[in-house]
Amino acid sequence: MKEGLQIWDAHENILFQSDPYVYLGTADGPGLTCLNGLTGHSGAYGCCFYCPVKGRRKEGGNHYYPALLKPDNYTVEGCDHNDVQSSHLPPGNPREYQEALNVVLRSSNPNQHQINHKKTGITKSSIFSAFSQTQNVPLCFGGDLMHLVALNIPDLLLDLWCGTIECDPADSKQTWSWAVLVGNTWKTHGQCVATHQDLVDARNVTYMDLFKQYEKLVEQYEVLEICYNELKFVNLFVIYAYIDSITGQVIKILLWKSRTLSLCIPDWL
Repeated sequence: MKEGLQIWDAHENILFQSDPYVYLGTADGPGLTCLNGLTGHSGAYGCCFYCPVKGRRKEGGNHYYPALLKPDNYTVEGCDHNDVQSSHLPPGNPREYQEALNVVLRSSNPNQHQINHKKTGITKSSIFSAFSQTQNVPLCFGGDLMHLVALNIPDLLLDLWCGTIECDPADSKQTWSWAVLVGNTWKTHGQCVATHQDLVDARNVTYMDLFKQYEKLVEQYEVLEICYNELKFVNLFVIYAYIDSITGQVIKILLWKSRTLSLCIPDWL
């Protein structure tokens, strides 16, 4: 790639050499690891921008979470660093990335590679490093705010509010003060939704109509992608448009007053 990219022009019947400039490489979170060669969001250093903030894992576990705030009574070795402010996350540094990559590339055997991989958050060299005209890795890659805002956050909040998220054996759902959309409360919420036919989105579709459309698509076994897209609209409606207006009498101010859930997005994103 450093010498350029050879391309066949079928119209002119010639082979020519191009030197493309790669401005941005982007994908969803799991797919981006194939482009940037980093460990991914579940690794000890899982930031797709290669910031030096280390994740946290459960005692005995190997899945790391990007928890900026240190949990109470948390003493897992190597992960018990102090709180990290979301507004002061350090950016990725190309020089530090290259130094860490060299450590991984010098691994003499699979076992040493595994150790260096965990220590640096890098699994392999990025294919984008082969282009002569591109921003330095990892600065040439973008984030995945679309899935974060449209799917991940809504799914997480709904599962927490409904008490359907997976529960740790040492935990008890009976103590979850945020699980308020359960039993008759959830039915009350549904009845409240049904009375708000005046609330519509940019496509002039009501909140209740979205649920009806989704149920119809599922019953008719329509294309799964259509169901998926409609479900995204439902999630977005619930969290960002209607949750305050139609659930005020159901959830009241419990979630916001207790501040059990706080979502912070860095200012520089």
